[in-house]
Amino acid sequence: MQILPAVFAVALIPTLCAIFYLYVKSKKLLAIVGLGALAWLVALIRSPILHFTYLFAGSPSIPPLWFIGLGAILAGVFEEGFRYIFLKSSVEGRTWYNGVAFGLGAGLLEIILIYCIPMIKTVVFGQESLTLLETLPGAVERNFAVCAHIGCALLVMHSLKNRWMLGMAVLYHSLLDFIAPTLGYYSPLTVWQVEFIVAIFAVMGLIIAYLEKRVLSKMTT
Repeated sequence: MQILPAVFAVALIPTLCAIFYLYVKSKKLLAIVGLGALAWLVALIRSPILHFTYLFAGSPSIPPLWFIGLGAILAGVFEEGFRYIFLKSSVEGRTWYNGVAFGLGAGLLEIILIYCIPMIKTVVFGQESLTLLETLPGAVERNFAVCAHIGCALLVMHSLKNRWMLGMAVLYHSLLDFIAPTLGYYSPLTVWQVEFIVAIFAVMGLIIAYLEKRVLSKMTT
């Protein structure tokens, strides 16, 4: 139980600080953060497809590569597809800050649902022997995932003018969701070595954010 505050701080504080910065910039951006979270949540309607497929495959302890690939493709298509729908229908200003806020919303909700809640359940059900080093990689990875969400959101925001960019967002997202678990299950790499590769995608997300700022920040709202 004592490790939770530390790992939650690592997982949450960078994203919360970024959201607070946007709030100071413009209180209206909080609504965009909420929309980003909602779009990510709605995209989870893909879950029954994966669940049924997993049961059909016999629920193996280690998911086969084809299943990891299916999950990665569905994640890319559904998450970026709903990002596109929400951004096009509900966000008026096609600005860089709106894109970043949208990505932060998805990233924050994912941290809570994918990392924080499972960690609480793990501790509550008696696995208190977990150490900080065992839980820290997941907390660090959440920050990498937020960078990827921001990059994807900005690509999708840009795709409102150049449709082919939506395909780039789906491809980027799908590759990340395929490579990370594949390396985790099938390679001899340590968890930190896998996280280093995931960090490369995070850097790519930040590069996308930098490049898009030069474009989207010049668009009129």
